Amino acid sequence: MDKAVFTIDMDENNPGCKGCIERAGKGTKQTAQEENTMAGKFELYQDKAGEYRFRLKAANGEIIGQSEGYSSKSAASKGIASVQVNAGAEEQYEVKEGKNGKTYFNLKAKNHQVILSSQGYSSESGARAGIKSVMKNGVDGSVVEV
Repeated sequence: MDKAVFTIDMDENNPGCKGCIERAGKGTKQTAQEENTMAGKFELYQDKAGEYRFRLKAANGEIIGQSEGYSSKSAASKGIASVQVNAGAEEQYEVKEGKNGKTYFNLKAKNHQVILSSQGYSSESGARAGIKSVMKNGVDGSVVEV
């Protein structure tokens, strides 16, 4: 099965596709304005070890953050609610460099507990773009069980 890859052109020196989202390999593009009309979502699921987790997906289907494991569905749902409360507050994010040299971010609740973690990005600007996506999609993303 082909996995679609989405990229956001954030390079100000590239006149080609400013503000566009391109689906690699498919040749289709959406403007940032069209992207803003679609909503992100939280997917709540139980992993193979029996823990409940959630991931936040942008409107384009890309995972932009995921939780740690919770012992109950109720606790994971509370984690989603905490992300929704804190996602819009820029001061709740921390950007770090991992041991592998990649940059990632964490969203923290007011009590400083990590409630959402990102994938590793090749640059700090990529991680900051991920934060903006969480700020946009995490505040009012719908919740679906998968």
